[in-house]
Amino acid sequence: MTLYPKLILDALATVRYPGTGKNLLEAEMVADNLRIDGMAVSFSLIFEKPTDPFMKSMLKAAETAIHTYVSPDVQVTITTESKQAARPEVGKLLPQVKNIIGISSG
Repeated sequence: MTLYPKLILDALATVRYPGTGKNLLEAEMVADNLRIDGMAVSFSLIFEKPTDPFMKSMLKAAETAIHTYVSPDVQVTITTESKQAARPEVGKLLPQVKNIIGISSG
């Protein structure tokens, strides 16, 4: 069987994101880096936050959709990206500063 991007995208269109109720394509969660190499597929899913509560379930659902609608023999590799940058750790924000004092008036 030959894999085409449309086959993969059609399978991903069946997966609904619980946060919005839209499918992965309508929610624009599938990045433009879809790669097909024989029976191996790799792509990225884009989440709003790096700590999205639905991240693991969406990865599993996307993989299951490809295995169900395309072929169970497809090797799926999914990476994640986030629109928000991860928050820096407190100790690494200002490593040379020992204490911070907040002052206000008013």
